[in-house]
Amino acid sequence: MFRSVSQSTLLRRKRPYRIRRLFDRLGVCFAVAFVLFGLYCYYMFFLDGGGREIGREEEPTTKNKIEKCEALVRDWVSLQEQRYAKRAARAKRSSAKQLTFFLHIPRTAGRTIHFCFLKHATPEKERCARAYDGLRTDLNNPRCTFLASHDDYSLVERMPMQPKVVSMVREVYSRTLSAYEFSVEVAMRSGGLPSPKPKNGKKTSTRDVWPWQYLVRYVDEDIQTYRRALDAKRIEKASIMDAYDNPVYTSLDSFLEIPMAKEDLHNAQFFQLLGLTNNTFVSYEPNAEALRECARDEGSKASENLFAYAKKRLRREIDALLVHEELDKSVELAAVMLNTPLDGVSFHEGKGNLDSIMENILRRTPVEDDHVFPHRASLLSPESDASTMHAVIFSFRLNEIQNMEDDEWRENYIEHELKRAISNFLKVDPHDIEVDPYAFFPKFHPKTWEETPSGRHLISIKNIPTHFKAEKIVERLLQTSQLFTSKDPKTLEVFDYLLEKYGPQIEISYISSMSSNGLVRRRDSLGPIGDDKKSKEKKTLGNTYRNCEKFQGGRYKKQQTRAFNRLHELVENDKGYLFSKDARKYTKKDTVARIYELNHLDVRLYAEAKKIMDENLVKYAKEMKRQGPLPPSQLATSFGNH
Repeated sequence: MFRSVSQSTLLRRKRPYRIRRLFDRLGVCFAVAFVLFGLYCYYMFFLDGGGREIGREEEPTTKNKIEKCEALVRDWVSLQEQRYAKRAARAKRSSAKQLTFFLHIPRTAGRTIHFCFLKHATPEKERCARAYDGLRTDLNNPRCTFLASHDDYSLVERMPMQPKVVSMVREVYSRTLSAYEFSVEVAMRSGGLPSPKPKNGKKTSTRDVWPWQYLVRYVDEDIQTYRRALDAKRIEKASIMDAYDNPVYTSLDSFLEIPMAKEDLHNAQFFQLLGLTNNTFVSYEPNAEALRECARDEGSKASENLFAYAKKRLRREIDALLVHEELDKSVELAAVMLNTPLDGVSFHEGKGNLDSIMENILRRTPVEDDHVFPHRASLLSPESDASTMHAVIFSFRLNEIQNMEDDEWRENYIEHELKRAISNFLKVDPHDIEVDPYAFFPKFHPKTWEETPSGRHLISIKNIPTHFKAEKIVERLLQTSQLFTSKDPKTLEVFDYLLEKYGPQIEISYISSMSSNGLVRRRDSLGPIGDDKKSKEKKTLGNTYRNCEKFQGGRYKKQQTRAFNRLHELVENDKGYLFSKDARKYTKKDTVARIYELNHLDVRLYAEAKKIMDENLVKYAKEMKRQGPLPPSQLATSFGNH
């Protein structure tokens, strides 16, 4: 359709007007958007999103947090009181033997208390399964009467009735340094590299136990970083001048500030007692993390209420509260409080059944690959062909071998060093030599190699074809002491490598033989095992505690030496570096102050525990005097053993 001239003219006149209207509307839109943007900025930068100015918000927010903590603590304490009342009532009504639970706080000499005192005070059949890397015990099992674990008090809440609880605390500064030193040592045992799982399923790896599963692995990473730089030749080997601050592993100052230390180390004694660690059973303590934060707010009402309950629990629910700095007194006191007198019976597996153990080994079928778990072989049946053979067994020890727990080292030592020397000395085939742990449970179930005392082991020679050959072996063994005393050149040549590496002395004792008719008899001059003077000594709890304490000290010393031998490979120092009491003296004052600042709850808890122990020493003074003290310690030094 064609427009007329007048219509076209009219359209041209209206077009500018429409354009102006369009721009006017766009301007209004931009103005509205600008105003809205301004309001948004004001909302975001000057208000908190709820119409309140930020400057005025801090006070009510802090107040809400305080009120929330106070309510949380109040409800938690009330729940604890109810739970305790139920457990205590059930314990009072029950006729069953009360379970003893050792609440093992790390780095407080707990291993010594556990293995050398409480364990020996309990018959083996009543000991619960190990629980340091996970609970394996049915807490309702009446046969389980002694349990030890790094678990916190929330484990008690899972028990059907209130147990006897034993725990030990330690001065904060010493415990913190000990935890740091131990983390470095465990990491350094493998040179900071991931260590393989133990071949022995019965062995618990430190790296799988709380809190070391976090602390040690953090130190691992720093050592690995140093090793990578060293391997890439980006750096030279370091020379360590300060054990607590060097480029090889995490410094003490850095260690104190890592998140794992906050959660697993600082105030851990306080939180473990309350059952509020990050290792707690969440189903029983779902608010543990929030309660820890409330407790850390020093001086707050919530924190003070939690501490008041901790003091109450120390006095009411801990049956034997011990203090690391007074270890001997603590053991003597616990013996009285738990009714396990030091001069009473010790359920310790010692040499009393060594005759039977040796006979058991001699009657066992020869096995291959016996250097790790020889006890897996079945015992001989009466009709076995091996019963027509003769056999000899004896105890062997090199005085520098403290224990034999490392699987890789033990395999090399037995297969390539020990068997070769014994084979040459006694003129027997290495395949006829078997090596067993020295320490056994009753009924001949061997312990793991880690519990073999002082590195002793039992060596048996099997498949001896004639009585004459067996007698020649026995005669040779009986002459060993004389041969070494006279420095017989052939004997020294045979054992030269072992003496140089693990000497300077070899001890061969408890020699027995089995004839083809199955008769086993003791062959050395001491007579039957169990008749010698030492084995006639009364095996009291106090005596076995001291013997075990010495063994644990030697065991730890070897582990520590192994760790710092690995360190020696990474540094310039000729002898590596060992932590020591002297080294601790040079800790910076600021570092010491920081330790106490970070552990303000543990500082107060330790003071309270010390007060309670002093009161108990007075209260039970007569009973302790009647019981008598522990025998003298056999340890040269106590540093680093716990």
